[in-house]
Amino acid sequence: MVALEIAGLIQLKAVILIGSAMNKGEVNGLLTLLSPFAVVTPITLVQLLAGKHRNLVTAMLADSNPDFIRTMCTYLRSWPGYSGAGDQVFRIHGKKDHIIPCPATGCDVIDDAGHLVAITHAREVAGFLKSINLKLTNKCVCNRR
Repeated sequence: MVALEIAGLIQLKAVILIGSAMNKGEVNGLLTLLSPFAVVTPITLVQLLAGKHRNLVTAMLADSNPDFIRTMCTYLRSWPGYSGAGDQVFRIHGKKDHIIPCPATGCDVIDDAGHLVAITHAREVAGFLKSINLKLTNKCVCNRR
């Protein structure tokens, strides 16, 4: 989502999203609904509690900067989303992502991956990145006489 904001400010050849959203409608509706409460939520307490249930998502939450979490949660509700050209946005997503559910179209899908697809399925994501790099750097080699 931050990459899309940057893309709106500067000229980029492409944007690659890994398990991310192009607009707030793609984010879990409950999270969007709860986002206004981020300003009064004791983030450090939530992090402490999350740290007691160690899995990959809760570990990342427990170890993240609380100000960053609060800012992102607060901004989510008012985020206008990406309005640029969608043909230069390349996406890969985990089908089992409950935070940003997998879009129905417009992305490569890894069936057994969740929200942290870049960590849990690094090899597949690396392959996706290589294929996008080839698409973006492939130059036509024409027969010249």
